[in-house]
Amino acid sequence: MLQETIEPQWLDAFEAVLGRCGLQAGDTVAVLGESQSRPVLLELARLAAARRGAQVFSLLLPSTFPADQPVARSTGASPVLRRLAPVVSALAGSTLVVDCTVEGLMHAPELPAILKGGARVVYVSNEHPEALARLLPGDGRSRW
Repeated sequence: MLQETIEPQWLDAFEAVLGRCGLQAGDTVAVLGESQSRPVLLELARLAAARRGAQVFSLLLPSTFPADQPVARSTGASPVLRRLAPVVSALAGSTLVVDCTVEGLMHAPELPAILKGGARVVYVSNEHPEALARLLPGDGRSRW
């Protein structure tokens, strides 16, 4: 497998997205990943949050592969949290969770508890980081 090295434009793109999420200096950021997450995404999220002056910590959980379910992709319901109360509490107590899990937390059963704790969540798709740099959201004004 190819191991990517950090490129400046990728880091700039991650930092821009975190800025659009309202991340401020002093905020607490949880970078959530799993064993099958792209390592470069976890590192970019951590560095971009630190660049913005946030207090950053990482949670890396083992990927799970339920034997009784078919292989599915893009469900938006990552099973990695497994309703582990200490993990959910740590995420809920954060200002922002940068979700780098393979499936994402959008439909995960733990998401309501994380949001109820006051955390915001931004999902980073498990794609190559060049995709974000190329498709970085604009300021809402059309270029056409």
